Amino acid sequence: MADSLVSRIVYRNLLRASKRLDTRIDFLRATSKMASANREVVKLRRFMPVFDEPRTIAFATVQEAVKASVRHSLDASAPVDLDMGLQALRRISDRVVELSAEEWQPKPEEVRLDIGDSFRHKRHGYRGVVVAW
Repeated sequence: MADSLVSRIVYRNLLRASKRLDTRIDFLRATSKMASANREVVKLRRFMPVFDEPRTIAFATVQEAVKASVRHSLDASAPVDLDMGLQALRRISDRVVELSAEEWQPKPEEVRLDIGDSFRHKRHGYRGVVVAW
């Protein structure tokens, strides 16, 4: 019983945090800074493991993605992973702070990878991780 109560509290806070992130994204769009809810969902894909190929799934808001992820995990009758939910809550809250900073600038259009993405070099075959752009 206590476990379900805690999961409901985490879910409610995830919805609130994702709503704040969506509001911030809308504000950035209105001020002509490029921001995309779907791009934020892709950044959160680690916390939403139910989506096999997150780049093919488009969401209008981060809150929609959170709802879909939780619904899918409840339908799968798998045990609720509270650690994953709390990590997602922390990441969403941190992202709201990052986007609220005055010096924040969107990633340039010509940059195809995100910071933290790993890749394999086509010609030489070595692996690498993007640390800056």
